[in-house]
Amino acid sequence: MLPLVRPGGRFASTLIMSPQQIPSEMVTVKAVYAVPTAELLSGLAAAVSAGRLRVPIERTYPLDEVPAPLRDFAQQGTLGRLAIVIR
Repeated sequence: MLPLVRPGGRFASTLIMSPQQIPSEMVTVKAVYAVPTAELLSGLAAAVSAGRLRVPIERTYPLDEVPAPLRDFAQQGTLGRLAIVIR
């Protein structure tokens, strides 16, 4: 995923223990350790709303098709996130 980040951008991952695992001179790398508190989630939602944080959504699925995204991810992998739409 790192090559998808623009030069000067930031890359955050919960899958690494330290930024030294994927060093980059072009991108700031951050390891994320967080407890999903209401305060943290509100801050993330505000960053998305303000356009400071973008989460690539590769495909959306309706709630009644929940097994499909799990199957698709297992079979194909994904460069973005798969989202389930709840209406």
